[in-house]
Amino acid sequence: MKLNPKILILAGAALACTLALAASQGAASGGDPWWYAEVFWPNFLVFLIPMLLAFGLIEVATRYWLPGGGGEFARRCTWGAFAARLAFLIVAPILMLMWGYESNRNLKGLVQLDAINATDTAWHAAASGGSVLEAWGRGPGDNTGGITVLGVALFRMLSPDLERTLLLGLVACAVTSLTVIAVYRLASGLFSPRVAGAAALAAAVFPEAVMIGASHQQMGYITLIFSTALLAIAGLIRSRGPVSEAGGLPERKAAAVLLVLSAVLGFVVSQQFAVLGVICGAVFAIWLSDPRRRIGRILWIGAGVVIAVLIVLRVLAAADIISSDWDYLFGQYRYLYGMAWSEFEKMVDAGGGDFFQTVLAGMEKGPAFALAGIYGLVRPALPAAIGYRNPAAQGGFFWQLLNLYRSLGWYLILPVLLYGTLKAVRGILKRNPEFILAALFWFVALVGSYRAFGDEWDNPRYRLFALAPMALLSAWAWTAQRESRDPWFLRIVIPFATATAALTVWYILRDYANLDFPAVPSILVIGAITAAAFVVSLFVVRPKKTGPSG
Repeated sequence: MKLNPKILILAGAALACTLALAASQGAASGGDPWWYAEVFWPNFLVFLIPMLLAFGLIEVATRYWLPGGGGEFARRCTWGAFAARLAFLIVAPILMLMWGYESNRNLKGLVQLDAINATDTAWHAAASGGSVLEAWGRGPGDNTGGITVLGVALFRMLSPDLERTLLLGLVACAVTSLTVIAVYRLASGLFSPRVAGAAALAAAVFPEAVMIGASHQQMGYITLIFSTALLAIAGLIRSRGPVSEAGGLPERKAAAVLLVLSAVLGFVVSQQFAVLGVICGAVFAIWLSDPRRRIGRILWIGAGVVIAVLIVLRVLAAADIISSDWDYLFGQYRYLYGMAWSEFEKMVDAGGGDFFQTVLAGMEKGPAFALAGIYGLVRPALPAAIGYRNPAAQGGFFWQLLNLYRSLGWYLILPVLLYGTLKAVRGILKRNPEFILAALFWFVALVGSYRAFGDEWDNPRYRLFALAPMALLSAWAWTAQRESRDPWFLRIVIPFATATAALTVWYILRDYANLDFPAVPSILVIGAITAAAFVVSLFVVRPKKTGPSG
């Protein structure tokens, strides 16, 4: 019997990755050298089976859900996503040991505090000897519930003798890479193959997705679940027959199964984000549905009834006719506003040399609260990442590189998102899908911005929930401007790049040259420079001339 050469290549790659991960786990656990046999070979044996299963999962998933020649690029993107996440998981512990905090061994090779908490919680629950389900809801942070139960089960089955922190990351690398498949199929069903390819690439390599996908955190899983739910909703409403060989929207029976599975897993992983997903999914379904058809009439009338009931409950509660506990609308607003306000006060009271904190401290609370929401949207800030004077003071050279990596990805995609949003507004009357994708993304981004404000880690992590709308919107916008040569794209990019460069110079002069610039006048000057760059772009960037037939 002749073996498939591809199987041999995948097996060899899995073996090499297992060797590398075993060595990295030794460094993460105690700084042991990779050749230290007492830790290396046990690590290798523990990682071998899940690594082979991870490679098998990606191969089977790409063959089954991305069939035919049309899905070849998406298959490569899915493998690229897995490779990027796995490389980050392997390399991060070693780089932290070389260039990170002095206490890096306490971080156990993980760059996210919530990932450390989730892994520690799972390990202690696994070592306690109780039922696996007893771990539900245990531990600090929001990585509890199903994530903790998964960690307990994996530790007991594969590593009962040692808390191998990278084991749970390996599973997350494989599972979260499947988000690329959901994004690609959703984009190919709503748009075109070109848009689908660009969306798959964005979902595969977006830095925050790579970093979260390489850690044992709920956001990586919930991002996959929400992306799959959107795919299922689109399939239920717009599926018109058999799936093409490139892989488009699923048939309605398959879509119904996917939607139920997504809903169940969503609440298992995170009730809070599952509620947010239900709201976003309902709006997405209503927008895509045709009110002239039966399912469309049901959704549109149902949405109107729900909105009317919420408004009535709000009015009755305000008049003290019913208990305020029935006022779900105001209750959610009060929860978000209260949490946002407390985070805002903590950010302002923290003080320090942060540029925007200095600006906010000198403003009235109302305008400062509004500005802080915008501040959260631009985080992680590329100018700040470039302008830090002393990497050691910020946690080591590795952490400065990590901040550059994350913020560069966000600042590259942000002007495309801004352009796509403005362009999508033109199709609002036609109920084009790009508008609802823009609305969903900015809604989630704004919720994350006000929930975490200037938090360098939580804010981008919350925003990642809307990875699918973000990838589709940016891919559609990029493809559209490439085809039409719309001058407004560069008219957005030029002032955005100018503002980023000006703010970077401000940070460098402050942190390297020790020049003291007042914060408020500085932001006014940078704003004036940005406005001037926009005006110049209006004259420099002209519409592309077309021929007589154009």
